[in-house]
Amino acid sequence: MIIHVGSVFYTITFLIKGKPSYENSCDVIPLIHLSQKILGLRPKIYGLENCYAYRQCIYVINHQSFIDSIAVSHLWKEPCSVIVKNSLKYVGLGWPIIYFTKILPIARDDHAKAIATMHKALDMVKNDHVTMFVFPEGTRNRNGDRLLPFKKGAFHLAIQSQLPVFPVVISSYKSFLDHKNKVFDDEDIR
Repeated sequence: MIIHVGSVFYTITFLIKGKPSYENSCDVIPLIHLSQKILGLRPKIYGLENCYAYRQCIYVINHQSFIDSIAVSHLWKEPCSVIVKNSLKYVGLGWPIIYFTKILPIARDDHAKAIATMHKALDMVKNDHVTMFVFPEGTRNRNGDRLLPFKKGAFHLAIQSQLPVFPVVISSYKSFLDHKNKVFDDEDIR
């Protein structure tokens, strides 16, 4: 509910501002932190000081659910972008949020389009000095016990841009989130 109301608010705000910018993505962070508080989630982040050692980098993160955005929000600093699946454009107000925050949707089922998106990511990294967030598993891992096979795009991006890669591991949500039975308890996220 909060996310939907926030999406409407931010879409209107972005329409008034009139143009896409990395700054717009930073405007959304307070909404994510509010959601975190309402859901009763308490992220425990270890090694955060290492993440700020470089002005720009590629974050490589395992992916389990929408809750991952809470962990990402604690690392986000302008200018940043993230590569997300293309279908998010069609969820609620996904398209205007993606457009106005300069998030990159990737068509995973179309190799040529996926390569074009990665070239755009490289351009953003090189020319706009953007820190990029990538989920190399390519999809959500609801099991959480092991990583899924990695797609290669994040590593090609790092090699071509010559930026450091920071792995971010989000521990399993199994102790408080059961997708199958639709059960959620507030808990610490590690």
